[in-house]
Amino acid sequence: MPETHAAHWQITLTFLRGIMAAWQVWLDEAGLLDIGMRRVQALRAQTRDWQERPPADPVIAAGIGVGGTIPAAEELLRVIAHDLPQGMVVLHGVDASSAEAKVWEAVPAAATHPFCGQRRLLAALGVEKDAIKRWDGCPPEEAVDQAAPIRRPDLLGMALRPAAGLPAWQSRVPSDWVPAMRGLSLLVAPDAQTEAAAIALTLREALEQEGARAALVTPDRDLARRVSSELARHGITADDSAGEPLGGRRRAASSACWPSWRRASWRRCRCWRC
Repeated sequence: MPETHAAHWQITLTFLRGIMAAWQVWLDEAGLLDIGMRRVQALRAQTRDWQERPPADPVIAAGIGVGGTIPAAEELLRVIAHDLPQGMVVLHGVDASSAEAKVWEAVPAAATHPFCGQRRLLAALGVEKDAIKRWDGCPPEEAVDQAAPIRRPDLLGMALRPAAGLPAWQSRVPSDWVPAMRGLSLLVAPDAQTEAAAIALTLREALEQEGARAALVTPDRDLARRVSSELARHGITADDSAGEPLGGRRRAASSACWPSWRRASWRRCRCWRC
């Protein structure tokens, strides 16, 4: 830990090192591998095998290592893309709005950009944007129309541009973005609690519409907790993909217990008291 950190960070690190050392001793004595280490060794074993005996059949890698966070997966994908006669690496998508040279080069350094990991992976594989081909039978026009409103991907790409792409914002042509804005709405809340209540009501409304789907996407953990608490008032348990601290869950459930109990049957109340 850097010396600039508070002392308790160093104490925590010392404690965790002891736990990891004891865990590794137990694994060695039991003849076992940690699941993360097993995955790495399996990936590297597969890489060596295909380097020595490249299969002639098609090999398609999809949904593995595309975030560029697993070095062993990166090694395997490099072999599939370059060494196998019929190897193919399938990405979950490419940000077309980042095709400009300056933006394309800036994305790997922008840690908050959603395609940062993918760009780092492509750089490690030695793949340029011109070498990326669209999946056969899926033309760009048809794919965009089926997945999202017209120009919606371009709008999101523009909003998430790194600093190198900000000059494009200076060319403002509102009429060009009208098709992309269809179906979007803006609510300006006076405070955080009102914002959370409005989001909770929007999610609750979606549950009443057959076939409707809704999700809250936010990096603000405080907002997520507020929305979860508001949903509990309506007898709805939010599935938070980021997880919840046990203490926070109890406080949220306790504060929403009685309003939720009044609006729903006792069986629907999932607070820790009940």
